[in-house]
Amino acid sequence: MITNIGAPGTLSKQPYKIFIDGEKYESFNSIVTGVELKEMAGLLRDSDLFLINQGSRDILIGNEEKIDLSHPGVEHFTSQVKVKEFRIMVNGREKTWTQPSISFGQLMELAFGVYEDKPHIAYTSTYDKGPKENRNGVFVKGQSVYVTNNMIFNATKTDKS
Repeated sequence: MITNIGAPGTLSKQPYKIFIDGEKYESFNSIVTGVELKEMAGLLRDSDLFLINQGSRDILIGNEEKIDLSHPGVEHFTSQVKVKEFRIMVNGREKTWTQPSISFGQLMELAFGVYEDKPHIAYTSTYDKGPKENRNGVFVKGQSVYVTNNMIFNATKTDKS
C-alpha cells in the first residue's frame, strides 16, 4: 500500500520512500512527524514507532518529532504496541514489570530485593527471549535492555568477604 502525505506548498517532485513494518509508503513531503507516519500506516497514536538504526539501537520517534526524509536512502521504521505490563521471569520466578526497559540495578532489586553497589559484592546476569533489539546476552552494571513478555533473566549475587 502506498500512501502520500504532505501539506500543500511543501511537496517535492519525487516521492520519498518509507517502509513501516515492511510495508512501502511514499511521501511528497520531506518533513513528517511521528503521528503522520503512524496515521499513514494505520497505527494507533499511542503505539511506539522506531526508526531502524543500522548498527545501533533503534530510535524511538515521538508523535510530534519531525523526521527529515530528504537524506539519501530509504527510511525504515518498525512499530510496537505499548504493553502496560510485562511478565518476565527472574531466577525462575514470574515478576511484573511496567517499563519498556530495565536497568541492571533494577533487575538486581527484582532478583534480590535490594541492589548494593559495594566493592565486595559481585552481581552477574544473563537474559534470553528478549525483543529484537536485545534477544539474549550478558547483562552488566550500567546497562539497560528493552523488555518483552516472557523474557528470562538469570541473576547471581556473590559476597567476596
